[in-house]
Amino acid sequence: MTVVAKGSLEAHTLTGADAGNATLTSNGATVEATRLTVTCRYKTENTDVGRITGSANRSGQTATFHIEGKIPFHSGSGLCGENPTTWTGSYLVNTPMTLDFA
Repeated sequence: MTVVAKGSLEAHTLTGADAGNATLTSNGATVEATRLTVTCRYKTENTDVGRITGSANRSGQTATFHIEGKIPFHSGSGLCGENPTTWTGSYLVNTPMTLDFA
């Protein structure tokens, strides 16, 4: 996988029992995958990609991005198909120690 464009992430504050956490939307991020000379590109367009938990630092933990999203097909070989690809992962935020969504 190669990142063609970084794009941006937007956090959407949650309330109630999830207060201090947020959902994530990605826009303009483009990745390219090449396998056996077949190149496929996927791009986020206001795509829901997961959640941020631990952001209020209520339990002394750092925030974590929990990524689970379907990234739409953008361009490339006809062999790629037109289905989205799955992006999953977990990213621990080291700096800043606390993320605050007001």
